[in-house]
Amino acid sequence: MVVEESIHVIFDESNNSLQERESFDDDLGLETFMGKLQIEDKRQQEESGEDPKKEESPLALPPPQQVQDQIIGNPSSGVRTRSSLKNICNNLAFISQTEPKNIKDAIVDENWMIAMQEELNKFERSEVWELVPRPSNQSVIGTKWVFRNKMNENDIIVRNKARLVAQGYNQEEGIDYEKTFAPVARLEAIRMLRAFACFKDFILYQMDVKSAFLNGFINEEVYVEQPPGFQSFNFPNHVFKLKKTLYGLKQAPKAWYERLNFSKCMHSEFEMSMMGELNFFLGLQIKQLKEGTFINQAKYIKDLLKRFNMEEAKVMKTPMSSSIKLDMDERGKSIDSTMYRGMIGSLLYLTASRPDFMYSVCLCARFQSCPKESHLSAVKRILRYLKGTMNIGLWYPKGDNFELIGFSDAHFASCRVERKSTSDTCHFLGHSLVSWHSKKQNSVVLSTAEAEYIAAGLCCAQILWMKQTLSDFNLSFEHVPIKCDNTSAINISKNPVQHSRTKHIEIRHHFLRDHAQKGDITLEFESTKDQLADIFTKPLSEEQFSDIRRQLGVISL
Repeated sequence: MVVEESIHVIFDESNNSLQERESFDDDLGLETFMGKLQIEDKRQQEESGEDPKKEESPLALPPPQQVQDQIIGNPSSGVRTRSSLKNICNNLAFISQTEPKNIKDAIVDENWMIAMQEELNKFERSEVWELVPRPSNQSVIGTKWVFRNKMNENDIIVRNKARLVAQGYNQEEGIDYEKTFAPVARLEAIRMLRAFACFKDFILYQMDVKSAFLNGFINEEVYVEQPPGFQSFNFPNHVFKLKKTLYGLKQAPKAWYERLNFSKCMHSEFEMSMMGELNFFLGLQIKQLKEGTFINQAKYIKDLLKRFNMEEAKVMKTPMSSSIKLDMDERGKSIDSTMYRGMIGSLLYLTASRPDFMYSVCLCARFQSCPKESHLSAVKRILRYLKGTMNIGLWYPKGDNFELIGFSDAHFASCRVERKSTSDTCHFLGHSLVSWHSKKQNSVVLSTAEAEYIAAGLCCAQILWMKQTLSDFNLSFEHVPIKCDNTSAINISKNPVQHSRTKHIEIRHHFLRDHAQKGDITLEFESTKDQLADIFTKPLSEEQFSDIRRQLGVISL
Protein backbone atom coordinates (compact mmCIF):
# COMPACT_ATOMS: atom_id res chain seq x y z
CA MET A 1 0.00 0.00 0.00
CA VAL A 2 1.27 3.45 -0.94
CA VAL A 3 0.18 6.50 1.03
CA GLU A 4 0.78 9.83 -0.72
CA GLU A 5 0.73 13.04 1.30
CA SER A 6 -0.50 16.30 -0.17
CA ILE A 7 1.82 19.27 0.49
CA HIS A 8 0.67 22.80 1.32
CA VAL A 9 -2.99 21.78 1.42
CA ILE A 10 -5.24 23.14 4.14
CA PHE A 11 -8.42 21.21 4.77
CA ASP A 12 -11.36 23.33 5.82
CA GLU A 13 -13.44 21.36 8.30
CA SER A 14 -15.88 24.16 9.07
CA ASN A 15 -18.62 22.84 6.79
CA ASN A 16 -18.01 19.15 7.41
CA SER A 17 -18.81 18.73 11.11
CA LEU A 18 -21.04 15.74 11.62
CA GLN A 19 -22.90 17.48 14.42
CA GLU A 20 -23.82 20.42 12.17
CA ARG A 21 -25.13 18.42 9.23
CA GLU A 22 -28.82 18.83 8.66
CA SER A 23 -31.13 15.89 8.16
CA PHE A 24 -33.22 15.85 4.99
CA ASP A 25 -34.99 12.59 5.65
CA ASP A 26 -38.37 14.40 5.69
CA ASP A 27 -39.94 17.56 4.31
CA LEU A 28 -39.84 19.27 7.71
CA GLY A 29 -36.06 19.01 7.91
CA LEU A 30 -35.68 20.40 4.39
CA GLU A 31 -38.08 23.28 5.08
CA THR A 32 -36.30 24.16 8.33
CA PHE A 33 -32.94 24.21 6.63
CA MET A 34 -34.17 26.41 3.77
CA GLY A 35 -35.53 28.84 6.34
CA LYS A 36 -32.07 29.04 7.90
CA LEU A 37 -30.63 29.68 4.45
CA GLN A 38 -33.04 32.56 3.94
CA ILE A 39 -31.96 34.19 7.22
CA GLU A 40 -28.30 33.69 6.33
CA ASP A 41 -28.86 35.23 2.87
CA LYS A 42 -30.44 38.34 4.38
CA ARG A 43 -27.55 38.74 6.82
CA GLN A 44 -24.98 38.50 4.03
CA GLN A 45 -26.93 40.97 1.86
CA GLU A 46 -27.11 43.49 4.70
CA GLU A 47 -23.35 43.23 5.22
CA SER A 48 -22.60 43.67 1.49
CA GLY A 49 -25.17 46.45 0.97
CA GLU A 50 -27.24 44.51 -1.59
CA ASP A 51 -30.98 45.02 -1.94
CA PRO A 52 -32.80 41.98 -0.50
CA LYS A 53 -35.93 42.78 -2.56
CA LYS A 54 -34.31 41.32 -5.67
CA GLU A 55 -35.20 37.82 -4.54
CA GLU A 56 -38.12 36.34 -6.44
CA SER A 57 -39.24 33.99 -3.67
CA PRO A 58 -37.95 32.78 -0.29
CA LEU A 59 -37.51 29.30 -1.78
CA ALA A 60 -35.59 30.36 -4.88
CA LEU A 61 -32.60 28.17 -5.58
CA PRO A 62 -29.11 29.68 -5.88
CA PRO A 63 -27.50 30.05 -9.32
CA PRO A 64 -25.58 27.02 -10.58
CA GLN A 65 -21.91 26.67 -9.79
CA GLN A 66 -19.30 25.96 -12.45
CA VAL A 67 -18.14 22.38 -11.86
CA GLN A 68 -15.03 21.09 -13.61
CA ASP A 69 -14.95 17.76 -15.40
CA GLN A 70 -11.87 16.66 -13.50
CA ILE A 71 -11.41 17.34 -9.78
CA ILE A 72 -14.52 19.14 -8.61
CA GLY A 73 -13.29 22.34 -7.01
CA ASN A 74 -10.41 22.56 -4.57
CA PRO A 75 -10.01 19.47 -2.32
CA SER A 76 -9.27 21.87 0.54
CA SER A 77 -12.71 23.48 0.44
CA GLY A 78 -15.82 21.81 1.82
CA VAL A 79 -19.06 21.31 -0.06
CA ARG A 80 -21.13 24.51 -0.10
CA THR A 81 -24.48 24.25 1.62
CA ARG A 82 -26.50 25.83 -1.18
CA SER A 83 -24.98 23.51 -3.74
CA SER A 84 -25.85 20.53 -1.56
CA LEU A 85 -29.44 21.72 -1.25
CA LYS A 86 -29.69 22.20 -4.98
CA ASN A 87 -28.41 18.67 -5.57
CA ILE A 88 -31.06 17.25 -3.24
CA CYS A 89 -33.84 19.05 -5.11
CA ASN A 90 -32.44 17.92 -8.45
CA ASN A 91 -32.22 14.33 -7.26
CA LEU A 92 -35.87 14.31 -6.26
CA ALA A 93 -36.93 15.58 -9.66
CA PHE A 94 -34.55 13.93 -12.12
CA ILE A 95 -33.79 10.45 -10.76
CA SER A 96 -35.72 7.32 -11.62
CA GLN A 97 -36.80 5.33 -8.58
CA THR A 98 -36.97 1.94 -10.35
CA GLU A 99 -34.27 -0.23 -11.89
CA PRO A 100 -35.07 -1.51 -15.39
CA LYS A 101 -34.67 -5.23 -15.88
CA ASN A 102 -33.52 -5.00 -19.50
CA ILE A 103 -32.71 -2.55 -22.27
CA LYS A 104 -36.34 -2.47 -23.45
CA ASP A 105 -37.48 -1.05 -20.12
CA ALA A 106 -34.58 1.41 -19.99
CA ILE A 107 -35.03 3.06 -23.39
CA VAL A 108 -38.55 4.22 -22.52
CA ASP A 109 -37.30 6.04 -19.41
CA GLU A 110 -35.65 9.40 -20.10
CA ASN A 111 -33.54 9.28 -16.94
CA TRP A 112 -32.01 5.93 -17.83
CA MET A 113 -31.44 7.05 -21.42
CA ILE A 114 -29.40 9.95 -20.04
CA ALA A 115 -27.46 7.55 -17.80
CA MET A 116 -26.65 5.28 -20.75
CA GLN A 117 -25.59 8.22 -22.89
CA GLU A 118 -23.28 9.44 -20.11
CA GLU A 119 -21.67 6.00 -20.01
CA LEU A 120 -21.05 6.02 -23.77
CA ASN A 121 -19.68 9.56 -23.57
CA LYS A 122 -17.02 8.27 -21.17
CA PHE A 123 -16.07 5.67 -23.76
CA GLU A 124 -15.60 8.40 -26.35
CA ARG A 125 -13.56 10.65 -24.06
CA SER A 126 -11.31 7.77 -22.99
CA GLU A 127 -10.97 6.47 -26.57
CA VAL A 128 -11.83 2.96 -25.45
CA TRP A 129 -12.65 1.54 -28.88
CA GLU A 130 -12.96 2.09 -32.60
CA LEU A 131 -15.68 0.90 -34.99
CA VAL A 132 -14.33 -1.63 -37.51
CA PRO A 133 -15.77 -4.24 -39.91
CA ARG A 134 -16.60 -7.56 -38.29
CA PRO A 135 -13.55 -9.88 -38.47
CA SER A 136 -14.03 -13.25 -40.13
CA ASN A 137 -11.42 -15.18 -38.14
CA GLN A 138 -11.88 -13.66 -34.68
CA SER A 139 -14.56 -14.24 -32.06
CA VAL A 140 -16.66 -11.25 -30.99
CA ILE A 141 -17.64 -10.82 -27.34
CA GLY A 142 -21.14 -9.67 -26.54
CA THR A 143 -22.03 -6.61 -24.44
CA LYS A 144 -24.76 -6.02 -21.91
CA TRP A 145 -26.24 -3.10 -19.99
CA VAL A 146 -26.38 -3.27 -16.20
CA PHE A 147 -28.66 -0.82 -14.36
CA ARG A 148 -28.34 0.11 -10.69
CA ASN A 149 -29.73 2.82 -8.44
CA LYS A 150 -26.91 4.23 -6.30
CA MET A 151 -27.90 5.03 -2.71
CA ASN A 152 -26.25 6.93 0.12
CA GLU A 153 -25.92 5.77 3.72
CA ASN A 154 -29.53 6.87 4.39
CA ASP A 155 -30.98 4.64 1.63
CA ILE A 156 -31.81 7.66 -0.54
CA ILE A 157 -31.31 7.17 -4.28
CA VAL A 158 -28.73 9.71 -5.41
CA ARG A 159 -27.89 8.52 -8.92
CA ASN A 160 -29.01 6.28 -11.76
CA LYS A 161 -25.99 4.30 -12.92
CA ALA A 162 -25.89 2.50 -16.27
CA ARG A 163 -22.83 0.34 -16.91
CA LEU A 164 -21.92 -1.28 -20.22
CA VAL A 165 -20.09 -4.54 -19.55
CA ALA A 166 -18.52 -7.19 -21.73
CA GLN A 167 -19.74 -10.77 -21.48
CA GLY A 168 -16.32 -11.97 -20.42
CA TYR A 169 -17.46 -15.54 -19.84
CA ASN A 170 -17.12 -16.04 -23.62
CA GLN A 171 -13.40 -15.21 -23.58
CA GLU A 172 -10.89 -17.95 -24.38
CA GLU A 173 -7.66 -18.14 -22.43
CA GLY A 174 -4.59 -17.62 -24.58
CA ILE A 175 -6.60 -15.85 -27.29
CA ASP A 176 -8.66 -13.11 -25.65
CA TYR A 177 -6.60 -12.86 -22.46
CA GLU A 178 -3.51 -14.23 -20.71
CA LYS A 179 -2.86 -13.07 -17.14
CA THR A 180 -5.75 -11.88 -14.98
CA PHE A 181 -4.31 -11.50 -11.48
CA ALA A 182 -4.49 -8.06 -9.86
CA PRO A 183 -3.86 -7.20 -6.18
CA VAL A 184 -6.62 -5.67 -4.09
CA ALA A 185 -6.58 -3.92 -0.73
CA ARG A 186 -7.29 -6.12 2.27
CA LEU A 187 -9.75 -4.93 4.89
CA GLU A 188 -6.97 -5.14 7.47
CA ALA A 189 -4.96 -2.63 5.44
CA ILE A 190 -7.92 -0.24 5.35
CA ARG A 191 -8.36 -0.50 9.12
CA MET A 192 -4.62 0.03 9.63
CA LEU A 193 -4.78 3.20 7.54
CA ARG A 194 -7.75 4.40 9.59
CA ALA A 195 -5.90 3.70 12.86
CA PHE A 196 -2.81 5.53 11.54
CA ALA A 197 -4.97 8.54 10.63
CA CYS A 198 -6.29 8.65 14.20
CA PHE A 199 -2.75 8.44 15.56
CA LYS A 200 -1.58 11.33 13.36
CA ASP A 201 -4.87 13.24 13.79
CA PHE A 202 -5.55 13.18 10.04
CA ILE A 203 -8.91 13.53 8.33
CA LEU A 204 -9.33 11.08 5.47
CA TYR A 205 -10.96 12.29 2.27
CA GLN A 206 -12.36 10.12 -0.46
CA MET A 207 -11.89 10.48 -4.21
CA ASP A 208 -13.34 8.45 -7.05
CA VAL A 209 -11.80 7.55 -10.40
CA LYS A 210 -14.64 7.64 -12.88
CA SER A 211 -14.94 4.43 -14.92
CA ALA A 212 -11.61 3.17 -13.62
CA PHE A 213 -11.41 0.07 -15.82
CA LEU A 214 -11.72 2.19 -18.97
CA ASN A 215 -8.21 3.51 -18.31
CA GLY A 216 -6.35 0.20 -18.62
CA PHE A 217 -4.57 -0.54 -21.88
CA ILE A 218 -5.24 -3.89 -23.54
CA ASN A 219 -2.54 -5.95 -25.23
CA GLU A 220 -4.72 -8.59 -26.88
CA GLU A 221 -6.84 -8.14 -30.00
CA VAL A 222 -10.39 -8.12 -28.63
CA TYR A 223 -13.64 -7.28 -30.43
CA VAL A 224 -17.01 -6.58 -28.81
CA GLU A 225 -20.51 -6.13 -30.15
CA GLN A 226 -22.08 -2.69 -30.40
CA PRO A 227 -24.05 -1.66 -27.27
CA PRO A 228 -27.66 -2.91 -27.32
CA GLY A 229 -29.99 -0.07 -28.27
CA PHE A 230 -27.15 2.12 -29.59
CA GLN A 231 -26.14 0.43 -32.86
CA SER A 232 -24.74 2.56 -35.67
CA PHE A 233 -27.30 3.41 -38.37
CA ASN A 234 -24.65 3.47 -41.10
CA PHE A 235 -22.72 0.37 -40.00
CA PRO A 236 -25.09 -1.90 -38.04
CA ASN A 237 -22.95 -5.01 -38.66
CA HIS A 238 -19.67 -3.44 -37.55
CA VAL A 239 -18.07 -4.23 -34.19
CA PHE A 240 -15.82 -2.34 -31.82
CA LYS A 241 -12.13 -3.15 -31.55
CA LEU A 242 -10.95 -2.40 -28.02
CA LYS A 243 -8.02 -0.08 -27.34
CA LYS A 244 -8.59 -0.17 -23.58
CA THR A 245 -10.21 -2.60 -21.20
CA LEU A 246 -13.91 -2.87 -20.58
CA TYR A 247 -15.83 -3.87 -17.48
CA GLY A 248 -16.42 -7.61 -17.59
CA LEU A 249 -13.17 -8.58 -19.31
CA LYS A 250 -11.08 -11.03 -17.34
CA GLN A 251 -7.90 -8.99 -17.76
CA ALA A 252 -9.52 -5.63 -16.84
CA PRO A 253 -8.43 -5.51 -13.14
CA LYS A 254 -4.82 -6.35 -14.00
CA ALA A 255 -4.67 -3.76 -16.79
CA TRP A 256 -6.10 -1.05 -14.51
CA TYR A 257 -3.64 -1.84 -11.72
CA GLU A 258 -0.68 -1.66 -14.12
CA ARG A 259 -1.87 1.74 -15.35
CA LEU A 260 -2.48 3.00 -11.81
CA ASN A 261 0.90 1.79 -10.57
CA PHE A 262 2.80 3.98 -13.05
CA SER A 263 0.73 7.15 -12.66
CA LYS A 264 2.42 9.48 -10.21
CA CYS A 265 -0.04 12.33 -10.66
CA MET A 266 -3.46 10.71 -10.80
CA HIS A 267 -5.62 13.77 -11.42
CA SER A 268 -3.67 14.63 -14.58
CA GLU A 269 -4.13 11.12 -15.98
CA PHE A 270 -7.65 10.14 -14.94
CA GLU A 271 -11.04 11.75 -14.65
CA MET A 272 -11.69 12.04 -10.92
CA SER A 273 -14.18 13.55 -8.52
CA MET A 274 -13.83 14.73 -4.91
CA MET A 275 -16.34 12.98 -2.64
CA GLY A 276 -15.56 14.85 0.59
CA GLU A 277 -14.73 13.30 3.94
CA LEU A 278 -14.57 9.53 4.10
CA ASN A 279 -17.89 8.46 5.64
CA PHE A 280 -19.10 5.48 3.59
CA PHE A 281 -16.70 2.97 2.05
CA LEU A 282 -17.32 -0.64 0.95
CA GLY A 283 -20.40 -0.82 3.16
CA LEU A 284 -18.55 0.59 6.18
CA GLN A 285 -20.13 3.63 7.83
CA ILE A 286 -17.27 5.80 9.13
CA LYS A 287 -17.68 8.72 11.53
CA GLN A 288 -14.58 10.87 11.96
CA LEU A 289 -14.99 12.69 15.28
CA LYS A 290 -12.75 14.86 17.43
CA GLU A 291 -12.09 12.06 19.92
CA GLY A 292 -11.55 9.31 17.33
CA THR A 293 -13.21 7.30 14.57
CA PHE A 294 -16.25 5.05 14.78
CA ILE A 295 -16.80 2.28 12.21
CA ASN A 296 -19.96 0.21 11.97
CA GLN A 297 -22.37 -1.36 9.47
CA ALA A 298 -25.80 -0.50 10.85
CA LYS A 299 -27.28 -0.01 7.38
CA TYR A 300 -25.93 -3.37 6.25
CA ILE A 301 -27.45 -5.08 9.30
CA LYS A 302 -30.86 -3.56 8.56
CA ASP A 303 -30.71 -4.85 5.01
CA LEU A 304 -29.60 -8.25 6.28
CA LEU A 305 -32.48 -8.57 8.74
CA LYS A 306 -34.95 -7.53 6.06
CA ARG A 307 -33.50 -9.94 3.51
CA PHE A 308 -33.86 -12.96 5.81
CA ASN A 309 -37.18 -11.89 7.42
CA MET A 310 -35.69 -11.36 10.88
CA GLU A 311 -36.91 -7.81 11.48
CA GLU A 312 -39.41 -8.90 14.15
CA ALA A 313 -37.19 -11.54 15.75
CA LYS A 314 -36.51 -11.69 19.47
CA VAL A 315 -33.29 -10.00 20.60
CA MET A 316 -30.46 -12.10 22.11
CA LYS A 317 -27.64 -10.90 24.38
CA THR A 318 -24.91 -13.17 22.91
CA PRO A 319 -24.39 -14.56 19.39
CA MET A 320 -24.14 -18.16 20.59
CA SER A 321 -25.07 -20.09 23.71
CA SER A 322 -22.10 -21.11 25.86
CA SER A 323 -23.47 -24.67 26.07
CA ILE A 324 -23.98 -25.25 22.34
CA LYS A 325 -22.33 -28.29 20.71
CA LEU A 326 -22.61 -28.17 16.92
CA ASP A 327 -21.81 -31.25 14.84
CA MET A 328 -22.88 -32.71 11.48
CA ASP A 329 -26.32 -33.63 12.91
CA GLU A 330 -26.76 -36.43 10.38
CA ARG A 331 -30.27 -37.25 11.62
CA GLY A 332 -31.41 -33.65 11.43
CA LYS A 333 -33.68 -32.21 8.76
CA SER A 334 -31.87 -30.75 5.75
CA ILE A 335 -32.51 -27.15 4.69
CA ASP A 336 -31.91 -25.02 1.60
CA SER A 337 -28.11 -24.91 1.28
CA THR A 338 -28.21 -21.89 -1.08
CA MET A 339 -30.03 -19.77 1.48
CA TYR A 340 -27.73 -20.99 4.27
CA ARG A 341 -24.60 -20.12 2.30
CA GLY A 342 -26.03 -16.70 1.53
CA MET A 343 -26.55 -16.06 5.23
CA ILE A 344 -23.01 -17.20 6.07
CA GLY A 345 -21.45 -15.08 3.33
CA SER A 346 -23.38 -12.00 4.40
CA LEU A 347 -22.39 -12.45 8.04
CA LEU A 348 -18.74 -12.99 7.17
CA TYR A 349 -18.64 -9.64 5.40
CA LEU A 350 -20.23 -8.03 8.44
CA THR A 351 -17.25 -9.13 10.54
CA ALA A 352 -15.27 -6.37 8.80
CA SER A 353 -16.39 -4.10 11.64
CA ARG A 354 -17.87 -6.61 14.10
CA PRO A 355 -15.26 -9.03 15.51
CA ASP A 356 -17.54 -9.93 18.42
CA PHE A 357 -19.37 -12.74 16.57
CA MET A 358 -16.42 -13.91 14.45
CA TYR A 359 -16.16 -17.29 16.17
CA SER A 360 -19.88 -17.97 15.93
CA VAL A 361 -20.17 -17.41 12.19
CA CYS A 362 -16.92 -19.29 11.47
CA LEU A 363 -18.25 -22.27 13.40
CA CYS A 364 -21.51 -22.24 11.44
CA ALA A 365 -19.58 -21.88 8.17
CA ARG A 366 -18.13 -25.38 8.63
CA PHE A 367 -21.50 -26.97 7.79
CA GLN A 368 -22.27 -25.26 4.48
CA SER A 369 -22.02 -28.46 2.43
CA CYS A 370 -24.99 -30.10 4.17
CA PRO A 371 -26.71 -27.68 6.58
CA LYS A 372 -29.39 -28.89 8.99
CA GLU A 373 -32.09 -27.13 10.99
CA SER A 374 -29.83 -27.03 14.05
CA HIS A 375 -27.23 -25.09 12.06
CA LEU A 376 -29.87 -22.69 10.75
CA SER A 377 -31.07 -22.06 14.30
CA ALA A 378 -27.52 -21.12 15.31
CA VAL A 379 -27.26 -18.67 12.40
CA LYS A 380 -30.62 -17.12 13.25
CA ARG A 381 -29.45 -16.59 16.83
CA ILE A 382 -26.55 -14.54 15.43
CA LEU A 383 -29.05 -12.42 13.50
CA ARG A 384 -31.11 -11.94 16.68
CA TYR A 385 -27.97 -10.80 18.47
CA LEU A 386 -27.21 -8.34 15.67
CA LYS A 387 -30.70 -6.90 15.87
CA GLY A 388 -30.11 -5.93 19.49
CA THR A 389 -26.60 -4.59 18.85
CA MET A 390 -27.17 -2.86 15.54
CA ASN A 391 -25.51 0.41 16.56
CA ILE A 392 -22.28 -0.91 18.03
CA GLY A 393 -19.03 -0.92 16.07
CA LEU A 394 -15.27 -0.44 16.21
CA TRP A 395 -13.97 2.58 18.08
CA TYR A 396 -10.51 3.93 17.21
CA PRO A 397 -9.53 6.52 19.85
CA LYS A 398 -6.94 9.21 19.21
CA GLY A 399 -3.80 9.00 21.32
CA ASP A 400 -0.03 8.84 21.44
CA ASN A 401 0.22 5.04 21.66
CA PHE A 402 0.74 3.25 18.34
CA GLU A 403 2.54 0.09 19.43
CA LEU A 404 1.89 -3.14 17.56
CA ILE A 405 0.79 -6.00 19.81
CA GLY A 406 -0.73 -9.42 19.17
CA PHE A 407 -2.87 -11.82 21.20
CA SER A 408 -2.83 -15.56 20.51
CA ASP A 409 -5.06 -18.32 21.85
CA ALA A 410 -6.27 -21.78 20.86
CA HIS A 411 -9.11 -24.16 21.69
CA PHE A 412 -7.81 -27.72 21.82
CA ALA A 413 -9.81 -30.28 19.75
CA SER A 414 -12.78 -27.93 19.52
CA CYS A 415 -14.05 -29.39 16.22
CA ARG A 416 -16.42 -32.23 17.14
CA VAL A 417 -16.28 -33.66 13.61
CA GLU A 418 -12.54 -33.80 12.85
CA ARG A 419 -11.19 -33.19 16.38
CA LYS A 420 -9.00 -30.36 15.12
CA SER A 421 -8.17 -27.32 17.23
CA THR A 422 -8.99 -23.67 16.56
CA SER A 423 -6.37 -20.92 16.22
CA ASP A 424 -7.47 -17.46 17.29
CA THR A 425 -5.55 -14.20 17.07
CA CYS A 426 -6.12 -10.46 17.25
CA HIS A 427 -3.80 -7.50 16.70
CA PHE A 428 -3.81 -3.94 17.99
CA LEU A 429 -2.16 -0.73 16.87
CA GLY A 430 -2.21 1.25 20.09
CA HIS A 431 -5.76 0.87 21.36
CA SER A 432 -7.22 0.20 17.89
CA LEU A 433 -8.15 -3.35 16.93
CA VAL A 434 -7.16 -3.78 13.27
CA SER A 435 -6.97 -7.54 12.66
CA TRP A 436 -8.54 -10.73 14.01
CA HIS A 437 -8.87 -14.38 12.96
CA SER A 438 -10.63 -17.54 14.04
CA LYS A 439 -9.44 -20.52 11.97
CA LYS A 440 -9.58 -24.27 12.27
CA GLN A 441 -6.08 -25.75 12.25
CA ASN A 442 -5.04 -27.93 9.31
CA SER A 443 -3.87 -30.91 11.35
CA VAL A 444 -4.85 -32.80 14.48
CA VAL A 445 -2.56 -31.98 17.42
CA LEU A 446 -1.74 -34.08 20.46
CA SER A 447 -1.72 -31.47 23.22
CA THR A 448 -2.91 -28.02 24.20
CA ALA A 449 0.69 -26.76 24.09
CA GLU A 450 1.00 -27.85 20.46
CA ALA A 451 -2.28 -26.14 19.55
CA GLU A 452 -1.17 -22.93 21.27
CA TYR A 453 2.23 -23.12 19.55
CA ILE A 454 0.62 -23.36 16.10
CA ALA A 455 -1.77 -20.50 16.93
CA ALA A 456 1.16 -18.32 17.99
CA GLY A 457 2.81 -19.08 14.65
CA LEU A 458 -0.31 -17.84 12.84
CA CYS A 459 -0.20 -14.68 14.94
CA CYS A 460 3.48 -14.22 14.09
CA ALA A 461 2.81 -14.55 10.35
CA GLN A 462 0.15 -11.84 10.53
CA ILE A 463 2.49 -9.54 12.48
CA LEU A 464 5.22 -9.94 9.86
CA TRP A 465 2.77 -8.91 7.13
CA MET A 466 1.58 -5.94 9.19
CA LYS A 467 5.17 -4.81 9.80
CA GLN A 468 5.85 -4.92 6.07
CA THR A 469 2.68 -2.95 5.30
CA LEU A 470 3.38 -0.35 7.99
CA SER A 471 6.84 0.20 6.54
CA ASP A 472 5.06 2.11 3.75
CA PHE A 473 4.03 4.56 6.49
CA ASN A 474 7.69 4.92 7.54
CA LEU A 475 7.03 2.92 10.70
CA SER A 476 9.20 0.11 12.02
CA PHE A 477 8.65 -2.29 14.92
CA GLU A 478 11.04 -4.62 16.73
CA HIS A 479 10.36 -7.26 19.40
CA VAL A 480 6.61 -7.13 18.82
CA PRO A 481 4.95 -8.82 21.82
CA ILE A 482 2.61 -11.77 21.33
CA LYS A 483 0.45 -12.42 24.39
CA CYS A 484 -0.04 -16.14 25.04
CA ASP A 485 -1.64 -17.86 28.04
CA ASN A 486 0.26 -21.16 27.69
CA THR A 487 3.74 -21.35 29.25
CA SER A 488 4.57 -24.63 27.48
CA ALA A 489 4.11 -23.03 24.06
CA ILE A 490 6.31 -20.11 25.14
CA ASN A 491 9.04 -22.51 26.31
CA ILE A 492 8.95 -24.44 23.02
CA SER A 493 9.52 -21.21 21.09
CA LYS A 494 12.63 -20.49 23.20
CA ASN A 495 14.14 -24.01 23.27
CA PRO A 496 15.92 -25.04 20.04
CA VAL A 497 16.33 -28.66 21.21
CA GLN A 498 13.93 -31.17 19.63
CA HIS A 499 12.45 -33.57 22.14
CA SER A 500 9.52 -35.96 22.32
CA ARG A 501 6.94 -33.20 22.75
CA THR A 502 7.90 -31.30 19.60
CA LYS A 503 9.70 -33.67 17.21
CA HIS A 504 6.46 -34.60 15.42
CA ILE A 505 5.41 -30.96 14.79
CA GLU A 506 5.70 -29.97 11.14
CA ILE A 507 8.76 -27.89 10.30
CA ARG A 508 6.73 -24.98 8.92
CA HIS A 509 5.34 -24.28 12.39
CA HIS A 510 8.85 -23.78 13.81
CA PHE A 511 9.35 -20.51 11.94
CA LEU A 512 7.87 -18.92 15.09
CA ARG A 513 11.00 -19.99 16.99
CA ASP A 514 13.21 -18.58 14.23
CA HIS A 515 11.60 -15.13 14.29
CA ALA A 516 11.63 -15.10 18.09
CA GLN A 517 15.40 -15.65 18.00
CA LYS A 518 15.81 -12.91 15.37
CA GLY A 519 14.01 -10.43 17.62
CA ASP A 520 11.09 -9.82 15.27
CA ILE A 521 8.62 -11.00 17.92
CA THR A 522 8.69 -11.99 21.56
CA LEU A 523 6.24 -14.29 23.34
CA GLU A 524 4.93 -13.01 26.66
CA PHE A 525 2.67 -14.72 29.15
CA GLU A 526 -0.85 -13.36 29.61
CA SER A 527 -3.28 -14.81 32.13
CA THR A 528 -6.39 -16.46 30.73
CA LYS A 529 -8.72 -13.90 32.32
CA ASP A 530 -6.89 -11.09 30.48
CA GLN A 531 -6.58 -12.97 27.17
CA LEU A 532 -8.56 -10.86 24.67
CA ALA A 533 -8.36 -13.55 21.96
CA ASP A 534 -10.51 -15.80 24.15
CA ILE A 535 -13.65 -14.38 22.50
CA PHE A 536 -12.56 -15.99 19.20
CA THR A 537 -12.03 -19.49 20.63
CA LYS A 538 -15.37 -20.54 22.08
CA PRO A 539 -18.82 -19.27 23.15
CA LEU A 540 -18.62 -17.27 26.38
CA SER A 541 -21.08 -16.37 29.09
CA GLU A 542 -22.88 -13.04 28.79
CA GLU A 543 -20.70 -11.37 31.43
CA GLN A 544 -17.38 -12.56 29.95
CA PHE A 545 -18.52 -11.80 26.42
CA SER A 546 -19.58 -8.23 27.21
CA ASP A 547 -16.36 -7.51 29.12
CA ILE A 548 -14.00 -8.70 26.34
CA ARG A 549 -16.13 -7.02 23.68
CA ARG A 550 -15.70 -3.71 25.47
CA GLN A 551 -11.92 -4.21 25.81
CA LEU A 552 -11.69 -4.89 22.07
CA GLY A 553 -13.18 -1.46 21.42
CA VAL A 554 -16.51 -2.76 20.09
CA ILE A 555 -18.86 -0.24 21.66
CA SER A 556 -21.88 1.93 20.95
CA LEU A 557 -21.61 5.70 20.67
